[in-house]
Amino acid sequence: MKTHHGLIGLADTPGDLADLDEAVSIHRRVLDCSSSAPQPDRSSTLLHLGNALQTRFQHLDIIGDLEEAISVLKEALHLRSPSHVDRSGPLNSLGLALRTHFGECSGALIELDEAISLFREALHLRPKPHPERSGTLNNLGGALRIRFEQTDNLVDLDEAISIHKEALELCPVPHPYRSHSLSNLAHDLRTRFEKFGALPDLNESIYLYREAVHFRPAPHPDRPWTLRNLAKVLELRFVQLNSSADLEEAISLHREDLELRPMPNGERWRSLVCLGMCLRTRYKLEGAVTDREEALSMDREAIDICTPPQTHYLGVVRCLIADLVLQFRNKREMETVCELIKLFQQIVDAPSADKKDQSWALEGLTVVLRERDQFQAESSRDAEEAQKLEES
Repeated sequence: MKTHHGLIGLADTPGDLADLDEAVSIHRRVLDCSSSAPQPDRSSTLLHLGNALQTRFQHLDIIGDLEEAISVLKEALHLRSPSHVDRSGPLNSLGLALRTHFGECSGALIELDEAISLFREALHLRPKPHPERSGTLNNLGGALRIRFEQTDNLVDLDEAISIHKEALELCPVPHPYRSHSLSNLAHDLRTRFEKFGALPDLNESIYLYREAVHFRPAPHPDRPWTLRNLAKVLELRFVQLNSSADLEEAISLHREDLELRPMPNGERWRSLVCLGMCLRTRYKLEGAVTDREEALSMDREAIDICTPPQTHYLGVVRCLIADLVLQFRNKREMETVCELIKLFQQIVDAPSADKKDQSWALEGLTVVLRERDQFQAESSRDAEEAQKLEES
């Protein structure tokens, strides 16, 4: 899942693809024509080119853009000594590029460590009341949270929370980055809740996501993400407190998220699955057949969109299996059994399935094959009885 928070600090870069292509082309031509230009001009051009390439990568996922951005930003930083008045610019941009490369491509912790080091230096050069301090805080906090997710070092998570709290303080209403800071801090607190189970962290996360939703009215591009994140923390609280109000609100939020992701939105399948899971939960609690049927409909659409070899395809298959099992328990039909056999077999045969998934699928496949055999035996007995009746 891509985060838009990584664009903080690149706001001067064009967002339209045609404009981005033109900006990249112009900056490259300037560099080619001014190899002997004074260093300040060259470093500025390199910085603008690196930012444009990063932004284009966010749109097109072309890894060459990101790797070129890292290369030119390293040169831009090299041309700005520690005493340079605007060294913080390439520090922040290079940190963003390395953090993105770590998450999208390399997974090499050394890149993430370097990004954190660059953000720390940029932050030192942007003391209060520097207008870009809050953005650098958010970038550093995000990198620390990512490292916590890799290393499980609680020091990083606690520091990320502290940093994101400072960033939020620097973004009072109506600061344009307030919603980013709200979401970042809410994410940290949710992560700590999931680690330690402290309900105050979860409650504060819900409160912060609610405010973020308020500051991202439709058609804000980040509203769908924020709706889904608020729904997810409400689901977590429902599990803790069994409050039907939290589940009902989560369903409502997922519905709005889905409405904001019409085809061919690449995240629509995930919205369908999230809504289906909540509806399935409510069905188990209240037994309304309409919830079960709608969940099944959601997951059928999701599996049509999220086809192999997409990474998350098997997860969607598991959701559809859960729907069909509930349907079978309500009404035993051979058609349902045959579909379950096909789905379990897909997981067993999938090269990307781990041993745990395959073991679960094999167990499920054994059960439904037994059901099929029972159906066939019953059908055979019925046929024999019918024939005897005819003969008599």
